[in-house]
Amino acid sequence: MKRSIMAFLIIWLSVGCEDSSAPRNTDELYYAWLFGLIPTQDGGYLTAVTRYHVVHVSTTHPTAQHIDPSSTYGDMTLIKTDAAGNRQWEKVLEKPDAQDGIKLVQLPNGNYLLAGNTTTRNSQPQTRVDVDLNEVGPNGQERSSARLPNPGTDMRLTDLQVGPSGSLFAAGGQINPVIPQGWLRRVGQDGHSTQWEILTTGPPQDRASVEALAVGPDGELFVAGYESGYTYVKKISADGAVRWTQYASDSLRLSPRQLYATADGGFLLQGYAFSTPAATNPQVVLLKADASGKTQSIQWSNLGSIQTYDEHAVLAKRLDRNFLLATWDTNRKIDLTVLDANGGSPKTITTAITLSGFKKPLFLPLTTGETILVELTGSRSYEREITMRQIGADGNERWQRVIATL
Repeated sequence: MKRSIMAFLIIWLSVGCEDSSAPRNTDELYYAWLFGLIPTQDGGYLTAVTRYHVVHVSTTHPTAQHIDPSSTYGDMTLIKTDAAGNRQWEKVLEKPDAQDGIKLVQLPNGNYLLAGNTTTRNSQPQTRVDVDLNEVGPNGQERSSARLPNPGTDMRLTDLQVGPSGSLFAAGGQINPVIPQGWLRRVGQDGHSTQWEILTTGPPQDRASVEALAVGPDGELFVAGYESGYTYVKKISADGAVRWTQYASDSLRLSPRQLYATADGGFLLQGYAFSTPAATNPQVVLLKADASGKTQSIQWSNLGSIQTYDEHAVLAKRLDRNFLLATWDTNRKIDLTVLDANGGSPKTITTAITLSGFKKPLFLPLTTGETILVELTGSRSYEREITMRQIGADGNERWQRVIATL
């Protein structure tokens, strides 16, 4: 009997006990960032988010871990809610490669387009980045997918807009081994055919990219980005002819983020810049220019000691063509500024609302004066919740809902 018990203990110790020094894998699924919030025809909202799956591999050291790149992937997810923030359905666009969502837009046919960068890992250490367009129906059904023709190996999308005729305008940057390039394309509605392309270049090791697009009511484009080491705004006709180019002052050190056409033929540019040549921290800037690109006004939002790579502002356009600038300081307290259709007559509402999450939120201003706020919440490292809130015209919170969780 004693021999049987001893044999059992030996087997249990050798098989049942885990070697704490052996490498172990830990799976993590979390929301990486939000990339789209638009109204739907039934009065609800559609939110787009990128999910990441990573595998942490622990080493023989008790606290050391690293991420296994071969097991890391991302996918794009749509969440549909009604007007009160109640979730109605969720659709995950699972693909074999890693997807990073960049833009969500509605097409003239009523369907939705999710655009993003897809990373394909080869058998070699190099990776290839392509731009993929995924069309889904009103209830999340996958309709079609297309990949933009890619002349290089690292073509990244930064913005996408839909023109009045339904054509797509896509833009971004491409890391070339010799000269970096920014690119702008007019793409057919099928997503496959390129009707024209404009390239901008920069010196080696410098930046060249298109960062933001805006389509005017006449179908012409405003484009903001970097070329030859300078920040620029261009106006481009619907057939690809450059009307004019304006360069930002070197002293501003302007980093463009968002661009919108205004009712008077000009544009609003939101970004980050330095208010004086001696300034050490950038601030949120809202630049208004006329139809020729001449600056009419510059509004500064002093938010404290922020950094250029931090995100502290969102500019959004209402259906009635008025604008909303949402800013938050280092304490994450929100201010809302409403502007008219020409980008003027600013009226600021100082709210008592503080962001719960740490990543860039999304804002959707409603014509009734309310604002829908969506943010990632939960752990600071791995957010596993998406929260939607409605802010009233008086700056007070009306309701709050968790619309998705992992």
